[in-house]
Amino acid sequence: MNTDDEFPKESIDEKDLRILELERQLAAAENKLQDSGKRIEKDFNICNSPNEERLNEETHRLRELIYSSPSLITLLKGEDFVVEIANQAVLDFWGKDKSIIGRPLAEAHPEAREQGFVDLLQKVYKTGKAEHRYEIPAYSIKEGKKDFVNFNFVYQPQYNKSGEIEGVAVIANEVSPQAEFHKKIQESEKRYRQISDFLPHKITVGKAESTPFYYNKAWMDFSGLDQDKLIEKSWMSLIHPEDKEKVFAAVNKTKQTGENFEKELRLLDKNGKYKWHLCRAKAVKDTSGNITLWVSSSTEIQEIKEEEYRKEAFLKLVSHELKTPVTSIKGYVQLLQSMMEQPETKDKSTLPLKTYFNRMEDQIDRLIRLISEMLDLSRIEQNELELQKEKFSLNELVENVKEDIGYTYKEVNIDIDHNFICDINADKDRVGQVLINFITNAIKYSSSGKKVDIFINEKSSDLVSVSVKDNGIGIPEKDLKKIFRRFYRVEGKNKNTYAGFGIGLYLSSQIIKRHNGEISVDSKEGEGSEFTFTLPLN
Repeated sequence: MNTDDEFPKESIDEKDLRILELERQLAAAENKLQDSGKRIEKDFNICNSPNEERLNEETHRLRELIYSSPSLITLLKGEDFVVEIANQAVLDFWGKDKSIIGRPLAEAHPEAREQGFVDLLQKVYKTGKAEHRYEIPAYSIKEGKKDFVNFNFVYQPQYNKSGEIEGVAVIANEVSPQAEFHKKIQESEKRYRQISDFLPHKITVGKAESTPFYYNKAWMDFSGLDQDKLIEKSWMSLIHPEDKEKVFAAVNKTKQTGENFEKELRLLDKNGKYKWHLCRAKAVKDTSGNITLWVSSSTEIQEIKEEEYRKEAFLKLVSHELKTPVTSIKGYVQLLQSMMEQPETKDKSTLPLKTYFNRMEDQIDRLIRLISEMLDLSRIEQNELELQKEKFSLNELVENVKEDIGYTYKEVNIDIDHNFICDINADKDRVGQVLINFITNAIKYSSSGKKVDIFINEKSSDLVSVSVKDNGIGIPEKDLKKIFRRFYRVEGKNKNTYAGFGIGLYLSSQIIKRHNGEISVDSKEGEGSEFTFTLPLN
């Protein structure tokens, strides 16, 4: 609580000073009465009795007002702050009686010095400027215990007829319930801010017809702007130019109708990139139904948007990839049918049946492989991919895979370096699936040289590694960490020429992980790639 804020000015009424002066004059007049003759006494009584009566009555009322007031009122005289007036409320709080009247404050109430109040009095006495404080805890010692109470108070300088400071008046009012209430509000606000700052959502609070006055920590972390700058610029300044028109229109409609706001839009982050967010706003209304506040949250959905894009691209790719072999098979069948139906074709043995059947078989194998990948993806996502482990020679498996692929890619030179000979306990078909994926990718992305190298090495005493290296187009550094994500395909100038779903490496990584192994890639753009997986020997 700011103790230097303005406080309502309260002071001893100027009448009190006038009363004191009148009392002095009255005492002087009484002395004169004792020495004066009957005429003077008669004249004095005739002229002044009504004034004296009124003065006594006014003095009584003012004293009654001071001493019966629930406010703590004290009048302190001189540089030593001698207690000249202390009403009953002050005496009760201090735990003192009227014997303190005429004694310096520091002597009559030592706790005042301990709490710094005497220093504040000296400041007022020296500068002549009133000091106000709010909800300040003060204590007095009663029966050996500190009795704490919260006060709003004012220290008001007091002047004599010559305009010189002759003391300080203190008026204090207990506000302990109010202070406790404010404390609870502050604690509640602090908890709210802590919760708000902990949330990953970007929280904004604004008044009904004005710009937001609060942004949580997530906003500052995202935008790179502090609270004051965000309040000055507003979050709407971060909206993508292409989204502003529709967002502004929706915001204006929401303010007019009081309906909830919900919109997907792009916001500028501190790195200068626009990220997709789902923004929602809800009105807070009073008991009369009037909008008092708007509370909004903005949740980043960039990854969801990217995932949606990948899924959409995947579905298009699936449609294209599955359609291609089916169309090819249908074309070969139609071609053979037309050749067999031609009248001049009497000798069926002259037809190139074997050639076309082989091509159809290749397309069927491709179709089966594509369908198998989709089924494997579904099994992995549902955690239903089971491993059929057995003990086998890893070296023989690599040789067999090389031989199988060699039938299809006869122009490719595949070399194997058996630097380590071993048996492993694993799912033979699944490990073979990973090898096939590595090798076919290496062939797909290789340069015209069509050379692939395979290395079998002892990684450690209990690990074996298999690496497949090509001299192809390589992978950009920005794509290396994403290469094993599902549906992810490296973007390049020839990306549309390469077939596949973009799930082969994802499936391979999941298979290796389920064998308690690791998968990695080492690549530089334009210099080829080397994919490696490791498996435990035991």
